[in-house]
Amino acid sequence: MIYRGALQVGLLAFLFGVYIVLVVWTTERYKMNAYSNYSNSRTSNPVAHLLSANDSTTNIPTLSSDSQRFPNENKTMLIHDFNAAPHTQHQLSFWGCDYRCALTNDSSKADLLYLNAGQMSPRTSLPAKKKKNQVWLLYSREPPTFPRFSYLNRTDLRRHVNWTRAIFSDATFPLTYGTLHKIEQAPERDFDAIYDSKMHSAAWFVGHCETQSRREEYVRRMMSRMDIHIYGLCGNMTCGVRGYHMGGYKNRCLKMLSVKYKFYLAFENSFCENYVTEKFFNLFRGDVSVDVIPVVRGGADYKRLFDPDIFVDAADFRSPEHLADHLSQLANDRKRYISMLRQKSRYIRGKPPDKFECKMCRSLHLRNIPGQAYEDIYSFWKHPSRCHEPQDLKEV
Repeated sequence: MIYRGALQVGLLAFLFGVYIVLVVWTTERYKMNAYSNYSNSRTSNPVAHLLSANDSTTNIPTLSSDSQRFPNENKTMLIHDFNAAPHTQHQLSFWGCDYRCALTNDSSKADLLYLNAGQMSPRTSLPAKKKKNQVWLLYSREPPTFPRFSYLNRTDLRRHVNWTRAIFSDATFPLTYGTLHKIEQAPERDFDAIYDSKMHSAAWFVGHCETQSRREEYVRRMMSRMDIHIYGLCGNMTCGVRGYHMGGYKNRCLKMLSVKYKFYLAFENSFCENYVTEKFFNLFRGDVSVDVIPVVRGGADYKRLFDPDIFVDAADFRSPEHLADHLSQLANDRKRYISMLRQKSRYIRGKPPDKFECKMCRSLHLRNIPGQAYEDIYSFWKHPSRCHEPQDLKEV
């Protein structure tokens, strides 16, 4: 009887053990699927050959073994904000993230070095030796035409940078200045009264007077056909800080723009892919109504990104003169202008659905991005395909 009872207890223990194994296996499979939230596939692009995917000295581990597939969620990954611009220091925040990350001032202990490409200079001293399995992430919001990117052409960045954050579509973390969200019901407005209050055609707030896009030349030619008021360092009109102020807590210039002008020139300083800045997005702020039609000019495909009925695209016109003539006609067409303004009022600037710091932290824990190093980050960043010269300044 004792022997039979022992067999029964042993059988029950064996069956219970099998049950536990199945539960653990199912849970781990579920976690594995949950962690696989990043697609390793990339579309073909002209800079793909600049990635070095097999460099054993600089590659970081991917999900290639069981010990790496299921990270310790209680571990805190350390990030060193290596060379932040003075006004952006200590702005990285991991509050609310599903994985644990924290900042450190010690690059030798960091799991990730966060490198500001726009702050590189000959005086920037990078670590002499890269820590094993450490990730280097190079980032900037500026277009590839930014002059200081010439300092990326240095040997201690070659085959060391693993991830990128930039306006490029093929960056590890593509960056945008904003998004537009359509609201269910636009607030009731007296658009006829708004139209009647406007005294001037167009305004331009600008602080950089010589640019790759040659926008200053474009505007000069427009002014031969229409009145344009130029605010800031490149004009003779002032409003707020530095002659103009479009953001922050001061809205006086946006309100003035909304009341007095029919159009705002949201002209970018460079013709580069996906480069649409606050010049455009500040006209869609939810905290203040900006009743003005944006006129856009840049390297992005605006009609693919946004509703084409809420802006005027300079790309649709052969020359600055043709654009100016169109704006003059539109300004005098009450019905058509109000229709565009009403449609624009249905959109507000939104925030990305996923906080960047949380995406970076999650990827650092899961290593769910291919383990790669850029063979030559300078050539990747400054590749000729990213920007182009303006084609709309030919004489008519």
